[in-house]
Amino acid sequence: MIHEAAQNLEPAAICAAVSDLCVGGIDPFVDGELQGGECRIFKISFKDHPSLSVRVNHPLRESQQDAIANVDMETRIIRTLEEKGFLWSPRYRAASLTFDNPINYPFVVLDWAEGVPLQWDDDSPSQPIHDTLLAQLAEIQFSLVTCTMENRSKTATAFFERRIKNQLNRVKDGELPGIAEKDCLDQLALLPKVLGPDGNSTLFAVDHGDLKPNNIIVDQENDIKW
Repeated sequence: MIHEAAQNLEPAAICAAVSDLCVGGIDPFVDGELQGGECRIFKISFKDHPSLSVRVNHPLRESQQDAIANVDMETRIIRTLEEKGFLWSPRYRAASLTFDNPINYPFVVLDWAEGVPLQWDDDSPSQPIHDTLLAQLAEIQFSLVTCTMENRSKTATAFFERRIKNQLNRVKDGELPGIAEKDCLDQLALLPKVLGPDGNSTLFAVDHGDLKPNNIIVDQENDIKW
């Protein structure tokens, strides 16, 4: 059954959801928010504990089982990255793999990475910071691929078809105003040509999936945190 979730993202609900998982400290409060292409990330601060982040995926027209499976997969990826020593991933703290929580949607709790979203345009950052950041990104992407490569049961074609169809559902719901339904259908039609014989490959590796300046956090020295 398709589930159109009504998420409760009021600050009180988010803080209650975190407290129910027994993570963090006392007197939690929402201290900021970042918008990503696939999720919303809330900064939760405390009087006596380092800040945490609550990651809530954008609701899709999907079954509850699929929504939970997506968060479970993200959780396993994050924990795998930590086990493999990948330095640029936030650390896992807890997860709620159910709709029966104050947010009314499954979510993940991670460490909060202090910093600011990367500012990137024709004039900023200046050299040599510009090239240094590009080199960092290349190093991070290479490290991510090499430490997560594995064989799975699903083919590349099945994986990308699912991603494009999820995007199509969001377009139909008016959540991606810059993209037309035809764009998604064109992507599906071109997929066999783009993948070629690799469409049957089951060799997978993790990539960022939504790499853009707003999703890259840098510190005061312009070092990428995650």
